[in-house]
Order: sequence, then C-alpha cells, then structure tokens
Amino acid sequence: ACAVRLGEEWICDSLGFATVTIATSRLQRILATLSLENRCFDPGTRERSVLFVVPCGEMHLFAVNLMEERFRLRGWETSMVIDDLRLDLPCLLATSDFQLVCIAWLDSTLVKRVESVLHAIHTSVNRDRTCVIAGGPAAAEHSRWLEERGVEKICSNAQIALDTAERLGATRISAQIATGINGSLLE
Repeated sequence: ACAVRLGEEWICDSLGFATVTIATSRLQRILATLSLENRCFDPGTRERSVLFVVPCGEMHLFAVNLMEERFRLRGWETSMVIDDLRLDLPCLLATSDFQLVCIAWLDSTLVKRVESVLHAIHTSVNRDRTCVIAGGPAAAEHSRWLEERGVEKICSNAQIALDTAERLGATRISAQIATGINGSLLE
C-alpha cells in the first residue's frame, strides 16, 4: 500500500525524485529485514524455486524486488536476472531447474525484448516441470499476446502470482510423484 501511494504521488508530481528514492530505499530495507525474520523454513518448500526475468530496458525494478521478497517470505528460493546481451538466458534456463519463471513486464515499449525472453523460454524450459507466468502493467495490456505464446497466467498482483505459483507447482509435483518420474507425464 505504501509503495502504491509513493507511485501515485510520483505520477501526480506531489513528491520529488529524492523523496521517492529515499522512501523506496527505506521500504526495501524494511522488507529485507522482515524477510530475514519471517522466512518460511517448511521442509516441503525447500525445492521451490522461481526465476524473475526482467526484459532489458525496464527502468523501475522496485516492484520486481517487492515480488521477489514476497516469494522469499513464502519459502521460495529466488533469482532475478535482467535479460541483456551479456546474459545467456537459454543456457541459464536449460541448466537450471526452476519450478516457476516469472516475466516482469512493466514498459509496453519493450515488446521485442519480451519476445526474445519468450523465445528463450520456449526453446530451453521443460514446460512439464516449469510454470511460466507474467505480471506488470504491460503484461496485463498484452495478456492475449502472452497467452498465445505459452504464458500460463497473467497476474495482476503479487498475491495472485504467489497463489498461482503454489497451485500450479503443487499440481505438477503431485503429478510427477504419482507417475514416479521427474520429467514429462508423457514419457
């Protein structure tokens, strides 16, 4: 709620850059402290991992950092990368075992960048084990386009993203246990 208010006041020009920067920094420190104090240590959650992929060119990462902390508070192992020329995203996706990939898309002008992220996911991720979701204003604006390219859920807020991740992740893990395999249900 505080971050939303900061954003609204920034947009309305009621707060200056320095005030918003200081307030955002304080919020981030508070959240990190709460995360360390309240982290979930349920043994059943240790193997849950999420990769937040931010398209190169996104200017505002605070919301993504908030999301990452919310997942950490619920016991998820988290990683965040910015997809740029220095990162070999297909290699990272192919050599890691993330249960969830979340595309954080805020700026609608980054369609081409998101297209390359989706291509990397499509060619490098075992979709029987990994759920792909997206969130942010641009993701909501382009929801049909994302769904046509294999994104399973467009999430309008952090709680929906967490609930979706836990529901889809639990369903896939249960299916794998029931079939006694670690890969596709079709194997």
